[in-house]
Amino acid sequence: MNIGFQAKLAKLRQPGQLQKNVLSGMIASGGSAALMAFSYPFYLAKIGYHVYGIWIALTIIVSMSQVGNLGMSQALVRRIADCYERREFDQIDKYYATAVLTISAVAVTLFALLCLAKPEVTRLIGIPEHESRVYSTIITGVFALSVLTFVVDIVACMLSGLGRIDLYNYSQLVTQAVAIACAVAALCSGFQLGGMLAAQLTGYFTGLIFSLVFVRKRLGYWPLKPASYSYRHLKQLLGEGSLLAGSWVMSLLFHPINKILLAQAGFFADLPVYEICVNLSMRLRNLFESGQRALMPETSRLVSSADEPGHEVKSLIRSSLKGLIIGATPLYLLLLMFAGPLTRLWLGHSFVPTVPFTLRVFLIGTFISLLGTPLYYALIGMGKAAFVLIANAVQLSLGSIGVFWILHGELAHRGWQVARVLMVADVALAASTTVLGFAAVQAIRGIRRQVTTCMAQAA
Repeated sequence: MNIGFQAKLAKLRQPGQLQKNVLSGMIASGGSAALMAFSYPFYLAKIGYHVYGIWIALTIIVSMSQVGNLGMSQALVRRIADCYERREFDQIDKYYATAVLTISAVAVTLFALLCLAKPEVTRLIGIPEHESRVYSTIITGVFALSVLTFVVDIVACMLSGLGRIDLYNYSQLVTQAVAIACAVAALCSGFQLGGMLAAQLTGYFTGLIFSLVFVRKRLGYWPLKPASYSYRHLKQLLGEGSLLAGSWVMSLLFHPINKILLAQAGFFADLPVYEICVNLSMRLRNLFESGQRALMPETSRLVSSADEPGHEVKSLIRSSLKGLIIGATPLYLLLLMFAGPLTRLWLGHSFVPTVPFTLRVFLIGTFISLLGTPLYYALIGMGKAAFVLIANAVQLSLGSIGVFWILHGELAHRGWQVARVLMVADVALAASTTVLGFAAVQAIRGIRRQVTTCMAQAA
């Protein structure tokens, strides 16, 4: 083992940046969960299940529009991390300018297309015609919010590439906190969905300013220079990002498709139940998963600098899995046991009996999925995005087919539709995690064979 790599390991044993990145993910996720715990009962008390269900249906557009990201976020993080490690600041400028300007152009185009196809889009997400007429202006605003979200994300991703995932996590928390604070003020002032839209836009603009300020502080200059735009770097980002884009799209569409199917089947009042149970489960998952994001740039550095990258990557994955099991299992068990009284106390007069059971169902699925997150980020760090794409394709196909059958087959009128939908989601998540496990084993073996071949050639 070389001296440089020994120094890196020594640094990791200390409370350095990697530990700060992991800790920040837990802090940000915890803060986000606390904000959500306050906001849901407040929203339901102010506007009720049906109107909030309409808002959730509208925000499906926001989720689905993220396909405009083109998979560049994670590709950019990986490229920036490599260049920053080598102090190639001119390359950082080229990758960043290329990604931000390209995504901005995509955002403008996507906004125009959404506006032109407004009737078709609202029909797709299951909004009735009379509702779409009432909320026509708000729908256009949601289109603007949709494209703003992935522009802000591509700007903020620079922080992750520069090794400051902690700042990226805090930018997400600031965005959510400002959005919820503004939404509370708007609803208390008598505004409804228009106020919630304005609050979301304000939150994302705040997150954008936060990210720009800290990117400037980290680098000491503004990296966004139009003259640095490079078609060669765009080709590299799209080449690496194409598989990530496909994977991202499939992961992104998993829950929106379920919501669309519920909305088209007329279950608008069930959408808040779905949203509450999924978001509660995902917030708990993110409390632990967000810290795993640091594995992606760390794995990339190990592959490029370690004498025995296969062994080091395997150790990194194994220690991460062990930490997840030890840290997450007790909390998941407590929530499974006390889901009923906790949700009743939390939601108060807005409580409905389907929430606790449905929550327990999806907690199981998210725990299984959580165990796959070190594998997911390590595979991207190893440059094996094709395996991630396959895993997400399995997840999306199983989930969509199963949910369609639940809502339109023999079980369509037997009640507890949301719980049945999330049981299908559990099966899909378990299948995806299994694929990631096999893929990680194969990828590590491939790295070891590559190292052995290089050593044989050198000898």
